[in-house]
Amino acid sequence: MNRIFFNPHATGHHPGAAIFSADGARALRALFSAAPGFMPTPLVRLSAIAAELGIGEVWAKDERNRLGQGSFKSLGGAYAVVSLAAEMLSVSVADIFAGRAPKASGLTVATATAGNHGRAVAFGASLAGARAVIFIYGDVPKAHRDAIRELGAELVFVPGDYEAACRAAEEASAREGWVLVSDVAADGYTDIPSRIMQGYSVLAAEAMDEGGAFSHVVVQAGVGGMATPVASLFSQTQPPPAIMVVEAANVPCLMESARTGRFTRAANGETTILNRLDCPTPSSTTWPVLRALTHCYAAVDDATATEAMLRLADAGFATTPTGAAGLAGLMALKREPDGFARLGLTRDSKVLIVITEQAL
Repeated sequence: MNRIFFNPHATGHHPGAAIFSADGARALRALFSAAPGFMPTPLVRLSAIAAELGIGEVWAKDERNRLGQGSFKSLGGAYAVVSLAAEMLSVSVADIFAGRAPKASGLTVATATAGNHGRAVAFGASLAGARAVIFIYGDVPKAHRDAIRELGAELVFVPGDYEAACRAAEEASAREGWVLVSDVAADGYTDIPSRIMQGYSVLAAEAMDEGGAFSHVVVQAGVGGMATPVASLFSQTQPPPAIMVVEAANVPCLMESARTGRFTRAANGETTILNRLDCPTPSSTTWPVLRALTHCYAAVDDATATEAMLRLADAGFATTPTGAAGLAGLMALKREPDGFARLGLTRDSKVLIVITEQAL
C-alpha cells in the first residue's frame, strides 16, 4: 500500500546542505571528464507521461549508462575510491581518471552492496589499480555479481541480508586494515560517505545546466545518499523547487525519521522488488537535511513501482522498479486525494525525475 507524508517540518534550509554547491559539482565534473567514456547523461522529456498525469512537463535524468556502469552509483563509489587513491599516491584525481598515475597497489577497499554501489567501488578500484573486496548477500542479482567480477573485484558471500553484509564488510575492514567505502554515514564515519555524495551532486548540476529551472524534483532514496545532494543543490536555486523523496513502502526510514524528528530505523516489513531502496536504516548525515528540504515523502508499493517501470519501458526507457521509483512516486501522489494540489502540481509544473539504473 502506498503512503504519502506531507512534511510539516520542511523549511527549505539546513546547514548540511551548504557542503554541496553547483560550482563544486561542476568542478568535480571537470575532473570526471578526464575519465574514458565520461559524458553528461541525457535529460529527456516525457511528454506522453506528463499528459497522462496532468502535469505540464516531466523530464527524466537518464542515468542508466553512466560511465558504462549501469547506474548513477558510479559517480559516487568511483569518485570516493579514486580520491582516496589520489591522496595515497600524492597525485590528482584527474591523473587517475586519465590513466596517467601509478597503480595504487597498496590500497584495498571494501564495501557491502545490493548491487550498484559495489560495482561502482569496483570500478573506481579498477581505475586506480587498487584491490576491491565486495561483500554481497543472496538477493544481489547475478548480473550485478558478474559485472563486479569483470571489474577484477573479489566477492565475499554473506548469509542474511544487506545489513549483515554491511557488518561483515565493516568487521573485515577493521581486522585487515582495509578502507571501508560505505555510503552509510554513522558516528565517526562521515568523510567517505560525504565524498560519495559529492560525486552524486554531478547529476544534479548537469540537470540544472541543461534543463534550467524546475518547479518540482522527485528523487528516490534508500539511505538518502543521492537524494541529499540533489535536494541540497536544487534548494539553492531561485525559486527553489518542491522536493519529493520516494522510498520503498516496506522500509521508509527517511519518512519515519522526518515524521518522528529523530533517527529512526524502519521496521523491516515484507520483502520488496524495490531492491537497493529497501534500507531500514538512514544515513546519519542525510535524514536531518532531507527533513528540512523535503516537502513530501512517498512510500510506494511493488504494484505501483511495477506499473511505473512498465510505463517507462513503453516510452523506450527500460529500467527496474527501483529505477522507475520517481515516476512511481508521482503516480502514488496522483492517487492521493488532493495530493497534486497540496504539492502544487499543475499543468504549468515542470518536474524532474531520475531513472537511476538500467534494466537487469
